[in-house]
Amino acid sequence: MEGLFADALRQNPGDRPFAVFIDVNLPPQSPLPDGRPRWALDVEKILAPYQRNPDDMAPFALLGVTNSLWHYQRGDEVARQQQSVLFAPLHSTHEIKHPETFFALLRALQQPGGIPANE
Repeated sequence: MEGLFADALRQNPGDRPFAVFIDVNLPPQSPLPDGRPRWALDVEKILAPYQRNPDDMAPFALLGVTNSLWHYQRGDEVARQQQSVLFAPLHSTHEIKHPETFFALLRALQQPGGIPANE
């Protein structure tokens, strides 16, 4: 996942808010004791440099990570669930100014099959 994130950061236009979206495409795994998916540890590792010092500027405005389990178990009810995380750093070089945008993206990430037409 770190390589995908690094590749995405290289596509940052540098003059506007920049969001990174990663679909990990991992098979179902037993969750961590706190209920989070195991790949959340990889997300935490990616985000650690941006959480150490709250005054540091992140080169991205949002990081969205999804895992669509239906790729692996089409008939299983658990497999139809979409796992997703949306992270906004405290400070970004170009921040998303409207909270409605953040919440619309969060809703979209939680819906399997893409972004709703009315967003």
